[in-house]
Amino acid sequence: MPIDNPPIGETLKTEPIDEQDQERTIHWLRPWVNWFNQILRALFGWKLSYYGSVTFDFGSINSDSEASTTVTITGVAVNDSVIVTPSANTAGIIYTGVVTAVNTVTIYAKNFTSGSINPASTTFQVIVFQQGS
Repeated sequence: MPIDNPPIGETLKTEPIDEQDQERTIHWLRPWVNWFNQILRALFGWKLSYYGSVTFDFGSINSDSEASTTVTITGVAVNDSVIVTPSANTAGIIYTGVVTAVNTVTIYAKNFTSGSINPASTTFQVIVFQQGS
């Protein structure tokens, strides 16, 4: 698969997607998005990527336990790869994501410590990569 040259003549333009947090919540504008997608497709065989977000408060999570919530992202399928990024880290909690059904990503908050943890309400950015056949 040929990869175009990066759009070096342009800066990595961004625009806010959340008016209340314009400095941290941004997304890349085309043509950079196209170029990065070409790289990912060539290196890893990914054919599509999807994006979604959700704000959620898991409440108290007991030791050696997990809690979960779901986010609907149209187009995702079971066995797609998921990256979950919280807006803030919580000591003792590991966040992961899995496509558990068509159009549904489940975000897990796992507490591996010996005590309960109550993470604050957090916004999660979710990226799903779909591999080509």
